Amino acid sequence: MQVQIITPLILQQMASVPRGLYLFMILALGAAFGGLGMFFVGALSVAAYTLVIRLYERETPNEDVDMPGE
Repeated sequence: MQVQIITPLILQQMASVPRGLYLFMILALGAAFGGLGMFFVGALSVAAYTLVIRLYERETPNEDVDMPGE
């Protein structure tokens, strides 16, 4: 359980993923896919967040949007 508390804090600093999204992904993928979902939760949450930000950036071309990892 300790990993699920520390990992969102580290991931927010490295990839700018909100902690709430990451915790939701832990619960959702853990419940849906068990251990396999927990293995891929970090990569999938960063990919999903980046995809949402890219789509939002496309819809709002005149605003600056902070991309994860930049």
